Amino acid sequence: CIGFQIDDLLARMGEDAGLTVSELRVDGGPTANRYLMQFQSDISSAELRVPGIQELSGMGAALAAGFFCGLYDRERAYKAMKHAYYRPEREAGWRAEHRARWQNAVAQVLKK
Repeated sequence: CIGFQIDDLLARMGEDAGLTVSELRVDGGPTANRYLMQFQSDISSAELRVPGIQELSGMGAALAAGFFCGLYDRERAYKAMKHAYYRPEREAGWRAEHRARWQNAVAQVLKK
């Protein structure tokens, strides 16, 4: 359900902003699941950029402190970060079918 919930959120945000999301930059524990990352890319029709470090928030705080103290060079630190990329591999028909099934399931739960 993670992939579908994120897709729902992206759709609402896109509608509100009048934009289409074409890239997601993600981090956190679920990024270790390559199947989930590919599914997210497929269902959202967006490229995912996944850092080599799962908990990027903590790393960001450490880097900010290091930059402030002059311990790290900003350009070298950013260049050293590795990323994995996931690109949509499924067709629009697949996406529409899976979204419809998800929306049907949510509607059934909300009826009860």
